[in-house]
Amino acid sequence: MSGDRETETPSGTSCPLSYPDKFYAARKYMALEEGRSLSEETKLLLYALDRQATDGPCDQPKPWGWNVVENAKYQSWKQLGDMSRNEAMRLYVRTMEEEIGDDSTGWWSSADLLSSDLNAGGEAQKTHPAEAGEGTVEDGAGGKAGA
Repeated sequence: MSGDRETETPSGTSCPLSYPDKFYAARKYMALEEGRSLSEETKLLLYALDRQATDGPCDQPKPWGWNVVENAKYQSWKQLGDMSRNEAMRLYVRTMEEEIGDDSTGWWSSADLLSSDLNAGGEAQKTHPAEAGEGTVEDGAGGKAGA
């Protein structure tokens, strides 16, 4: 995992971060860009990949059928099966970079993004967006999936 430095973005520029720091930076970037227009499908995919990367395979009980938003989130996460956390991190970053397109040049370079994403020990913070909300579950894209 530590050998994943200087990966090419869709625009051809290199990202200096390695995984998992690159994943946590991408996650933070998407939270800061919550006004960005993403399709519901993309929001669900980012939510599921975020959960897979941070929590592993879905082991949550299936929500009630009439809770459409929670059911969609559950189905998206559950469909990832036994995908590894590392692969989920890579797919999250790739999906994010594809969605932001030409804006992907240097997304990781924001000083605020990088400095606030690392704790005092130099490790990326691993708080799940659902833990930070006030009774709401946010997707990995910084918005509410299905909202």
